[in-house]
Amino acid sequence: MIRCGVLAQEVSVGEAFILLAENQGEAWQGARLHTVDEVYESDWDVLMLEGHAGQEAWALLMQHPPAVCPWVLTEGFDGGDGPASLLREGQLGAFLHQHEWDLPLLAENAREEMLPLAQSLLRAVGVPQNLRAMAFLPEMLFMATVQPLMMSNLKKRLYPAVARRCSMTPQAVERSLRLAVESTWDHGAWQVLRRFFGEDVHPDKGKTTNREFLQQMRFWLRQAAVRLKKLPEKTAKMQKNH
Repeated sequence: MIRCGVLAQEVSVGEAFILLAENQGEAWQGARLHTVDEVYESDWDVLMLEGHAGQEAWALLMQHPPAVCPWVLTEGFDGGDGPASLLREGQLGAFLHQHEWDLPLLAENAREEMLPLAQSLLRAVGVPQNLRAMAFLPEMLFMATVQPLMMSNLKKRLYPAVARRCSMTPQAVERSLRLAVESTWDHGAWQVLRRFFGEDVHPDKGKTTNREFLQQMRFWLRQAAVRLKKLPEKTAKMQKNH
C-alpha cells in the first residue's frame, strides 16, 4: 500500500488530489490531512502540500523532519521533491520508479541526526565493529527507516541504493550484511539479542534473515528518532473546513 497524505488550503482542492492519488492504481490510498501534526503521527509515502497551509507545513517539516520521510509534491509555492502536476498527469508512479534509489529532501535533512543513532544502535545490538558491513550499515538502516519503500524489494531497491552510495556492488552489500547478521548471532550476547529481536531468539532456532534483521533494527531506530524529536509546542495548523 502506498499512502498519500494531502494537506490543502481548501476542502475541494484536497478532495480532488485524494481522488488523483487513488487513481494512480489499486495500491494507492489517499487521505486528507487537517494539520501538519498528522504527518508526524503516521507514516506517509507521499505528501501533497498546497497553498499557504502547505507552505507553512513544508517550512516546519524541513526544520523538523519526521522519522519517516515522504516524497513531497507542492503546488502554489516553491519547495518539495516535485510539482503537483506529477500527480495530476498520472506520472507520480514513474517519478517514484525513476528515483527508487534516491531519498526525499526531508530524509537528507534528517541524516545528520539519525546516522549517529544508527551507529549507537548497532553497537548496542552487538554487531562486530571490525566487519566490512559497518562501513555501510548505519547508512542502510537510516535509508530503510526514513524511506520504507526501500524495504519493498531489498535486491532491487535497498541493496542497489546502498551500493551506489558506498561504491560497492549490490551483491557485495547483501553478502556483507549476511556476514554481519551471522557474526552478531555467533558472538553476541543472547540476552541482548532477545531484548532487540524478541524472546524467540535461541541458539537452536537459527539466525534471523537479512530482512527480519533490518525490520527490527529500523523499528528500534525509528523509536529512538521519535524520542529525540523536539517538535515545537505549537505547529502550523490548517483551519478545518466542513
